[in-house]
Amino acid sequence: MMQAYLLELSAFGDEAPGADGLFDLGPRLEAYWSEAGRYALLFQVEGEIAGFCLVRQLEEHCRAIAEFYVVPRFRRSGVGAQAARTIFGMFVGRWQVGELEKNKPAQKFWRRVIGDYTSGDYWEKWSQNHPTGPMQEFVSRPN
Repeated sequence: MMQAYLLELSAFGDEAPGADGLFDLGPRLEAYWSEAGRYALLFQVEGEIAGFCLVRQLEEHCRAIAEFYVVPRFRRSGVGAQAARTIFGMFVGRWQVGELEKNKPAQKFWRRVIGDYTSGDYWEKWSQNHPTGPMQEFVSRPN
């Protein structure tokens, strides 16, 4: 699924597949199995994998969505929004969710999901860090 995700992101950035047709995952994925404060989560619909989320801890009680992907056939069904709400409730505290500047669909999705989740009680700022673009910050509550 990471390859499909990176292929989609390539439309908004400058990453391209290598000579073998695959995107270089580098250490970004391995860290989720070897570093504390990183979580790789899958979400399912009726036993079928519908997407994944990579969460990383930035500081105590502050986490970020590092990567988030919904399999195309499950999009616009509410699966992504439900997964996001569940994940926010799993890790109570401050959150940061950033999107690439050119990824307008992701910006629309996260503003809607976070706006609904927080009843509009979130902040948005421009991030110069990866990803460069808008970033929403908010505080989550237990499920």
